[in-house]
Parts: sequence; structure tokens; C-alpha cells
Amino acid sequence: TLRGDDGMTCLHLATQNGKLECVHVILSQNNLPRRFINLQDEGGWTSLVWAAENKHEEVIDFLLKHGADPLISDAEGNIALHWAALSGSLFTCQLLLDYGCDVNSTNTNGETPLHIALRQDHYECVVLFLMRKARLDLKNKNGQLPVDCIVAKNPKCATIVKLTTTLQILIKDRKSTRMNSSHDQNSYAIFCLKK
Repeated sequence: TLRGDDGMTCLHLATQNGKLECVHVILSQNNLPRRFINLQDEGGWTSLVWAAENKHEEVIDFLLKHGADPLISDAEGNIALHWAALSGSLFTCQLLLDYGCDVNSTNTNGETPLHIALRQDHYECVVLFLMRKARLDLKNKNGQLPVDCIVAKNPKCATIVKLTTTLQILIKDRKSTRMNSSHDQNSYAIFCLKK
């Protein structure tokens, strides 16, 4: 396979630049090895990662429909979902989750897509990750929880994370109260949420 000095193929270049027609032509060649779509450059980036980082949504959709593996890790342990979180593409994040990406996948720095989306202030991605059960208790290698990555620009991110944290605590408490009350028939749990 012909590659540049950085290990990039023509498919990497086409996806990096969002050239869907070129991607189609390249992948329609009969003499390509089956694994061509998932080849990694020197940084471990696949064509899918290049498209995700650059928000080329039509290219991402095409690649996934033609067998691109969204779970391949780059040299820093990032999967395509980490790069989609960085770019802030809600469509791409949703698509990658639908294709099997783990919302709680960690890279070599211990960062989940939620850490990254919060740091980049991508509110819509944050909401999606929380709806898909992103964990708020996972610390990165610097000891930061996702909540510690919130930037001050958008108070909506802080609000949704705090609300989700409160709800998770209430649900956990309710489950433990139910378990305890199953042994004591006279116990009743009453829950309220202060405004």
C-alpha cells in the first residue's frame, strides 16, 4: 500500500479533507486489501478518525456503512468517539455510539469522551453522553472527574452535570433504601427534590 512519510494513505487524505467522491472512488477499487479502510497512519489514526476530527459527517457515515471500525485506538488510546467529542459533532457522536463505541472508553490519559466534550464546551455532546450513561465518577490520570473539566463559558454544561449527578445520587439512594426496606416492612422512603 502506497503511503506518505507520515503513514497516510490516499484514503486518509480524502477523509481528512472531506472529499466523499474521492473516498467512494478509492474504496470501489477491487484490488484493495480488505483492511485498507482501517489502516492507521503513524499516529494510529484511521481514515474514520481523520473524518471525525474534521466533522465530515457524510464521509463518516459512508465509512461506517462500508466497514470502518470505530473502536480502533490511536497511539494515545483515543477511539473515534474521543475525536468526535473534541470536534463537537452531535451527529457523529450519535452515529459512533450507535455503531458500538463505548461512551465510557478511556484513552491513555484516562479521559472519556465526556471529559473532552466538557473541556471543549460542547453542550449537545455532553447531554448525549449523559443520556447514554456516561459515568461522572471516572477520574483521568490528573485526578479530574468530568465535572472538573467544565469551562466557565457555558453554564449549561455545569447545570446539566450537576443535575445528572444529583439524580444519580437520588436513584442510588432510592435503590439502597428499597433494599433495606425489603427487610423492614414498616419502613417507607419519601423523596423530595429542593428547588
